[in-house]
Amino acid sequence: GLLLEGKRLGLIGFGRIGQRVATLAAALGIIVRYYDPFAEVSGKDQRQTHSLRELLSQSDIVSIHVPLSSETRALMGAEQFKAMNKGAYLIQCSRGGVIDEEGLYEALDSGHLAGAALDVFETEPYSGPLKNLDNVILLPHIGSYAQETRMRMEMEAVNNLIHQWHLLRS
Repeated sequence: GLLLEGKRLGLIGFGRIGQRVATLAAALGIIVRYYDPFAEVSGKDQRQTHSLRELLSQSDIVSIHVPLSSETRALMGAEQFKAMNKGAYLIQCSRGGVIDEEGLYEALDSGHLAGAALDVFETEPYSGPLKNLDNVILLPHIGSYAQETRMRMEMEAVNNLIHQWHLLRS
């Protein structure tokens, strides 16, 4: 294995989840940078990169935290994987469709990327060729399956319904 301290983590997406990951990673001595053209940050954040390519070339580990939209579909493809440092790692726990799984397979199979961990896929349950590689961890979309997370999600849903009901009544 490798120590995380001193490694360079590149976050793609710096919303609520990306910011939380940054806080936790920094506490472990990880150097954090991010790319998010839509991030709302106060002041000039020295961790922000000017381009996705810059972030990829400066990271030992890249972790994706973006929603799936027309701007983010296939955000990470063969070209982006080639721009990553040889021996880098990819973590994909945002939304299926954000990465090109075939391009990732090639980057992992060729040895350009050292490894990847994925919790979401274009089609679930996943049955593609990534499952045949030893340098990838595939999870069945379980990132939010903690009891506390599920309870928070249920409470947010109820609060949103109550809020909408009050808006309709006024």
